[in-house]
Amino acid sequence: PWEILMVDARQILQPKFLYTKETDKQTSLESMILGYSNMKEAMRISQGITELIPDIEEYKTENSHLKFEPVKDLYGIFGFVKRESREYVLLIEECSIMGQVLKANVYRIDQILVVPLQKDHVDDKQYLEHIEGLVKEKSFYFSYNYDMSRSLQQNVNGLVKKEETQEGLQKKGSAEEFWSQFDCDFIFNRKLCTEWDQNTNQSLWQFIVP
Repeated sequence: PWEILMVDARQILQPKFLYTKETDKQTSLESMILGYSNMKEAMRISQGITELIPDIEEYKTENSHLKFEPVKDLYGIFGFVKRESREYVLLIEECSIMGQVLKANVYRIDQILVVPLQKDHVDDKQYLEHIEGLVKEKSFYFSYNYDMSRSLQQNVNGLVKKEETQEGLQKKGSAEEFWSQFDCDFIFNRKLCTEWDQNTNQSLWQFIVP
């Protein structure tokens, strides 16, 4: 019988970025900051609005009224959920490497982290448990450098075209430009990212995993 071997992504892959919780000491408003450990730039998400922080250490120094707590290393943004006046960001917390296609690693999402951008509320518990339950079925896959929304033949043809034009997969500024690179009929979390369709800050797209 065939045996399927799965490798914990954390054994061979460093998490893509760090999630830091920002709390306003006066209003208790919570925001999230996503950034890479070796880069000054970071992305701040507050109540569905994103902004680029040019220098995270300088930002922390200038905002003494804010409290910063490193939370966890993560692999990407799964999506965004808006429930009445409450908003949540869904982050990829755990994943496993399932194999390779054209030398690109393919990962399976094993667990997500649900982060409320406002105080959590018991009324949303059943809804959020439903989302977490779907992920626990372990049917969602992604790759950082392979377009899984298209067939192998389409991707091979695309590689030839990219070599000819010297262009690769671009993290473009607008939602239309970003999503036009993929066949969205086969993107499992496209609907979960529609809240960011008006975003014009291209730094956001480096964290979203289609």
